Amino acid sequence: MELPSEAAELARTLGWTGELERDQEEALTLLLDDEFEELLPDGQAQFHQRLAAVPESPLEVCARCGCACLPRYRPDNGCCRRCGRWLDPERGRLRWRRDAAASGPAPVFLHAAPPANPAWELCSERSSPSPLGERLRADPENPDWDEVLAAVAARRKEEERLRREEEERLRREEEERLRREEEE
Repeated sequence: MELPSEAAELARTLGWTGELERDQEEALTLLLDDEFEELLPDGQAQFHQRLAAVPESPLEVCARCGCACLPRYRPDNGCCRRCGRWLDPERGRLRWRRDAAASGPAPVFLHAAPPANPAWELCSERSSPSPLGERLRADPENPDWDEVLAAVAARRKEEERLRREEEERLRREEEERLRREEEE
């Protein structure tokens, strides 16, 4: 079976030898396109089992959500694209420590005397956006989607009622006209 060059390259990277079946080729292509999530859960499980059989597989699998990627397609920040967890927790901690040690505090703050009267009220306000866990306030100008859909449904219902009334009025007028013609 002739494979697309990207799928064949991926198969070689994963250590597979021999012929690839059609479903394997499609799974490899989906993984290459960073759309592995589109596979059904049982398809993902089968794909993970096949990769687990490959010795020293370079595939990185998120421990939290099971999303898989090759190191060359790994996000720059080293976190899972789906859930945001470090793909390699130890690597993330070491990287954070290394970056923190390299940056270090600025020399001005190392030798500066602490202020006599710290302004605690300045520290009490949040300067960063609220974390995801907190409740976000909705903009009052932003309408509720359910209300918008209900208004559209009510408008359509009213238009349908007016259309039926108009048809009924026209039908009655036509009947009245025909009755007058018969009388004459």
